[in-house]
Amino acid sequence: MQSLSIKNKLLNNYLFVLLPAIILIALLYLLKYIDPDWGVKSPKIVSVLLIVVSALSSVGLPIFYRTWFISKVKDLKSVSVESFINFEKNTILIALISPYVLFLAIIFGAAQIFITIISFLSIYSAYYYFPSEKKIQFEKKLFRTKENLDNKNG
Repeated sequence: MQSLSIKNKLLNNYLFVLLPAIILIALLYLLKYIDPDWGVKSPKIVSVLLIVVSALSSVGLPIFYRTWFISKVKDLKSVSVESFINFEKNTILIALISPYVLFLAIIFGAAQIFITIISFLSIYSAYYYFPSEKKIQFEKKLFRTKENLDNKNG
């Protein structure tokens, strides 16, 4: 039953972070539909920097954070449910920066190729870090959460 609670907490966090980005992007495209010339014209270096930030957010930083967390808990017999939830929430938060970068890329009038790349990175983040029941169970076993150990012993 605790697992359902964990899933609900992580899903609520996921939606709390992702939905505003989706709404902002939709409103921005509506504004661009009404006035195609709306936006800030920026140099290409801004677009390149946004791709780098998006790639770091989608791939690099979550891997770095996961590695740091693993090294932090490697000597522990188990990880508390609270620590596990905080780790997962932080990972979701880091990974879902990418949709907000997409929002910025649209505002700054990035070329379509840059927007497409950032869109793919955003979709990857949204898909890969979705807190599914199967993923949560796997991660709980991997990190030896106290709840997972209690279920084995009980």
